[in-house]
Amino acid sequence: MNSTREPSPCVPPSLLNLANLKVSDVVIKPTHAKATVKNVALDTSVTPATLTFDVEAEDGTPVSYTINISVINPPTATTTTATFTISSPADVILNFTLNEGVKVTGVKLGNVTLRSAEYTVDTSTPPTNVTIKEAAIRDYVSANGLVAGNEIKAVVTFQVGGSIEYTITLQ
Repeated sequence: MNSTREPSPCVPPSLLNLANLKVSDVVIKPTHAKATVKNVALDTSVTPATLTFDVEAEDGTPVSYTINISVINPPTATTTTATFTISSPADVILNFTLNEGVKVTGVKLGNVTLRSAEYTVDTSTPPTNVTIKEAAIRDYVSANGLVAGNEIKAVVTFQVGGSIEYTITLQ
């Protein structure tokens, strides 16, 4: 009675306060018509919160499950602008705030997805910034004929499905 489906993301009704989550907010449907869900319990007094339940097969064989539930806030940034000076190029740092355990999954500069060699992710846990290497920006500026006064959109994407768009102004 194992399921091979990937879990789908969900937003609990309580959003940021798991203490408000109730068993009645949870709907568990077995994928087999003759399976029964029993013993559903929710514990929000622990972190992460836990949802436990049994799925009983037609022959009476139960399988127990425990799901850990955590709230992961979307990534945020207090500043989404940066400057790149063409005559004196340097790396550009893009800052953000993440929850523990969230990872950067990619960086785009304009319409180009950067290779991991073209940027670095801060090594703190969780990371707090991405540094786009000067050479990657310089190459993008050159390839697109950009000049001082132009802007480049940069997008950092995160494991939680969110992203932050930044504007890099060329000087």
